[in-house]
Amino acid sequence: MEILLVLVSCTLFLVGTVICRTLVFYKFWGWFVVPALGVEPIGFLLAMGLSFLINFFTFDPTSVKLELEPDQDYWHVLSKGVGMGIVAPLLLLLAGWIITLFM
Repeated sequence: MEILLVLVSCTLFLVGTVICRTLVFYKFWGWFVVPALGVEPIGFLLAMGLSFLINFFTFDPTSVKLELEPDQDYWHVLSKGVGMGIVAPLLLLLAGWIITLFM
């Protein structure tokens, strides 16, 4: 039962992270790139593809830490991942939106 819970939580985390990061890329493109460079707005799926492409070229696999600390369990690591994968992009989105208020 616990393995199923881990699989479901990892899947939801991955999907949530992809959606949040794509949303930030999509909104930032519309807010900053379109007016600055005069290019066309892009759709959500194109933003997702470009986000994957950028991640592919900029990801450093040596920066991934695979070991758990002795005092950490799976849920502690997952909560840190949610913070970095979902909360951080949403805070970046909020900061970008605040910047647009002054443009």
